[in-house]
Amino acid sequence: MLYFSGILSLILSFCSFSYEFLIIKQMQEIIGDGFIWRSLLVGVFVSFLGLGAFFQEIKHIKENKLFHIEIILSSLGLLVPLVFYFADNISSLILTIEKESLHSFFHYNILVIKDKLLFYKIFFYVVSFGWTAIIGFFSGLEMPILMNIPNIRTNLILTLNYWGSLLAAVFSAYFFTTFLKLEYSFLIVAVINIFVAAIIQIKYKIKSLLILVPCSLFFLHLFCYKNIKEINQFYKYERINNEVSIKDVFIKKTTKILKIESTQTKYQLIDKIFFDNNFAIFLDGHFQFDSVDEADYHETMVHIPLSIIQKNDPKVLVLGGGDGLIIRELIKHENINKIKQIELDKEFWEYSKNDLDINKLNNNSLNNKKLITFFEDAFLFLRKNKSKYDLIIIDFPYPYSYDLAKLYSKEFYSLVYENLNETG
Repeated sequence: MLYFSGILSLILSFCSFSYEFLIIKQMQEIIGDGFIWRSLLVGVFVSFLGLGAFFQEIKHIKENKLFHIEIILSSLGLLVPLVFYFADNISSLILTIEKESLHSFFHYNILVIKDKLLFYKIFFYVVSFGWTAIIGFFSGLEMPILMNIPNIRTNLILTLNYWGSLLAAVFSAYFFTTFLKLEYSFLIVAVINIFVAAIIQIKYKIKSLLILVPCSLFFLHLFCYKNIKEINQFYKYERINNEVSIKDVFIKKTTKILKIESTQTKYQLIDKIFFDNNFAIFLDGHFQFDSVDEADYHETMVHIPLSIIQKNDPKVLVLGGGDGLIIRELIKHENINKIKQIELDKEFWEYSKNDLDINKLNNNSLNNKKLITFFEDAFLFLRKNKSKYDLIIIDFPYPYSYDLAKLYSKEFYSLVYENLNETG
């Protein structure tokens, strides 16, 4: 019984915290990265863990009720992707309708419009945070049951419970969100919960057909996601199409999305969006470049500063630029003999190197002999670098997260300045 309770504590903690980490990733894909909502999400989850434990202590629920808790948790976990996508789409639909109606009345000022749009966006946050709270609450019911089992060591149960959270963090970071589709990750964790429920049902000889509920949801999940690529693409169609009207400057005459190809790297989700006559790259749901007009700004970023320097064999450093488009413009200058590039995401760099469309767009620049690429953090590189450069070109994604925002900070550009020659 001692080892059974300990292993059970480890597994249940793993499942609970896996749900939490996967929900954070799900939120990141839908609304982008953000320190505030991530902090609040963790706080809500942990606080409802405590609330669940408190409620369990008052009610003194029996051991075999753990079976019912696992049934509920597995069902909630299986439904997370569908519920979150549904809530965001409903919220976006209401927001769009309200936005159009508000703009039709001239007496509404911009502050009123902003307040009303924020109100409707709250719908998504209420659903997502509420779902997280419910999962946290039922996860909190588990620990008091395990600690009330006779002849067990409380310190062992607690230790394995904490280790389970660590295991969940490792798996979420290096397996679930890297090698698997997010929906399949939820599926695996839910299956573990179902398996635990089955073991408990057999061990305590519980006569109940409730286990058929998550099992049915499991097969429904498989059926729905048999064409998971198409379902995800449908959702992304709605989001990208909404952005097209806003980003006419970037994506010209593109109202019909033909196909979406998605690739997950260690650092970001790459979406390659095919339109009628062009394609665009989105990173973590944020616009990166469009094949129609990317040359307009990549050429400007390279040729204008080089025309000012007018130096034979200038020392050039490129920070970012994993798509190879800045490199394409640099190698057009014959007086440049060496280009040093610092890129964080090696998988994105290799993706740009091997993808036929991007490789054609960057003229196979990432295979050029002049290029030397190091895969590390640009911020840390500038801190330790001792060399000076005539030209430093920065090509990063938009600062939609804390990790990216630091690359737009005063400290970062002070480091850039320190790494330039006097005439750089």
